Amino acid sequence: MGRNTFFQMGGPDDNRPWKIHPLWRGIGCVLIVLVPLLAYSGAVLIMEANIKNRWFGIPREFLWPSNNPLLLSQLGIALILSIFGYIILVVIYLVVYKIFGPPILGPTDSPPIRRPRKGKKFNR
Repeated sequence: MGRNTFFQMGGPDDNRPWKIHPLWRGIGCVLIVLVPLLAYSGAVLIMEANIKNRWFGIPREFLWPSNNPLLLSQLGIALILSIFGYIILVVIYLVVYKIFGPPILGPTDSPPIRRPRKGKKFNR
């Protein structure tokens, strides 16, 4: 039987050219938990301030018959705040990566070809 046949034992190799440091995995895990918790606490504060200042009305459909009738509204505002929180984190990561990240062209890449400008030709 040949070496590279169908009946060869072992699975395919999953060799990636990069390795993710465990610290970054831990930071991502913490952010996945921390951002929704901060968003929910912000939603609770917004709803308490809304009750005092009457910024916007809450429809009766969003009131829930339970110990916390504003829970559905708080969850909706928390969802919106968490989306904004993740967008802010992505923008911060984008700016930091652009400043401190590797260059666009590697050491073996050639610079892009620049086309000559087509301007007006002057006749004398």
